[in-house]
Amino acid sequence: MKYKNAQDILPDKQLQELQTYISGETLYIPNIKSKKQWGEQSGARNYYKLRN
Repeated sequence: MKYKNAQDILPDKQLQELQTYISGETLYIPNIKSKKQWGEQSGARNYYKLRN
């Protein structure tokens, strides 16, 4: 995982707003890509759906 300094990326107003909630801590921002649901990639989801 690559870390970036929020001060280098965000405008000052947004940075100050974030600092009111999470000053000095690490914040994880997930990818925009849609996440697959449990069992979709391995086929387990379909297996249990058919079984039940």
